[in-house]
Amino acid sequence: MRVLFVAPYVPSLVRIRSFSFVKYLSRRHEVTVVALMHDKVDAEAVDFLRHYCTRVETIPLSRGEGLYNCGLALPSRVPLQAAYCRSGELTRRIASELQHGDYDLAHVEHMRAAHFGLQITGIPVVYDSVDCITLLLRRTVRHSRFGPGKALSWSELRRTVGYEADLVGRFDRVLVTSDDDRRMLLNLRGNTDVFKVVVVPNGVHLARSSSDAGKRDPDSIVFSGKMSYHANVDAVTYFCHEIFPLVKRDRPRVRLTIVGSNPPPEVRRLGKDPSVTVTGHVPDVRPFLEHATVAVCPVRYAVGIQNKVLEAMATGTPVVATSQACKALQAKPGQDLLSADDSRGFAAHVLRLLEQPAYADWIANNGRRYVVENHEWSRIVERVESIYEEVVAGHRRLRIQTPLEMKATPI
Repeated sequence: MRVLFVAPYVPSLVRIRSFSFVKYLSRRHEVTVVALMHDKVDAEAVDFLRHYCTRVETIPLSRGEGLYNCGLALPSRVPLQAAYCRSGELTRRIASELQHGDYDLAHVEHMRAAHFGLQITGIPVVYDSVDCITLLLRRTVRHSRFGPGKALSWSELRRTVGYEADLVGRFDRVLVTSDDDRRMLLNLRGNTDVFKVVVVPNGVHLARSSSDAGKRDPDSIVFSGKMSYHANVDAVTYFCHEIFPLVKRDRPRVRLTIVGSNPPPEVRRLGKDPSVTVTGHVPDVRPFLEHATVAVCPVRYAVGIQNKVLEAMATGTPVVATSQACKALQAKPGQDLLSADDSRGFAAHVLRLLEQPAYADWIANNGRRYVVENHEWSRIVERVESIYEEVVAGHRRLRIQTPLEMKATPI
């Protein structure tokens, strides 16, 4: 099968879902990636991605161009994050690919690139929404403090509700990472098009992960994630202000490492504490996870599956998370990971893992077993392949119908 993969950013180890789809699909299919390239990190990811697919075509989009696009969209009802990624050049590149490429199917990644998918005709289109952005924005508005950020989220929510509802009806299939996201998308559609929205969870690269990590620092805690994401900023500042002091009271030598790209000023300021290290972008988060004794995920609002939890479990690092962070998982709290929503309970779980190595190993081994059985990327992509086969077969059946047969087909 020939697949045209359209993304609003270059798939990479930071954008692990899209990268994993490309990597594993390319083992049995010809995958051409057409993507926007935003910065130096994207540019560096291109050569790496070329090892895993047939071809990569990128179009640069500067921050200035993105903000200009948002300005043009202000009078409209288009979400600003979708407007930001408008690109006439990428639209023309996609049209050229379709004219000369003889593709069987197009895969469009995220709401930011959905408008490119709406312009694709002649072949079926699978849209990976990843998360329901309406659900994320509703939770963001609910948990945000009053100020410019809350006002912007509220404005974006009003734009997104109708936009997302319309998208569900415009594609052959819509993928999401969790049941919550699926329910919300269907609710936006009035529970029509039920068969179109399919849950395809996130996974981990077990070949890159090892349960026999090297020597761990007995007083090391790690938080990992894209630090430009507001839910991660909220989570790590909450941990440092409310939970970490309780841990340090009993274990003064404990250290926290915050791993993730593009940390904003409020996260960088956390590094003024000598017991906190803020790394910024790293090429591979695995060494930091394998060095730590505990991984924490204190997110208070989010949607979909938290990959930071799966990645830590895959490396044999025991996890303490909020119920929100593990809601989309089938993992059992108290067995595969530990969970608490109050700061004292969260700190108590962290301390127990630091102080009881045998217990920490038991949780870690259970956690790794869980991801091996439920979240290995190659198995997840097999599900994506079956979805591709369904929509391509359906499209071919529709094409061979005569106009008369189509007119007689019940709606």
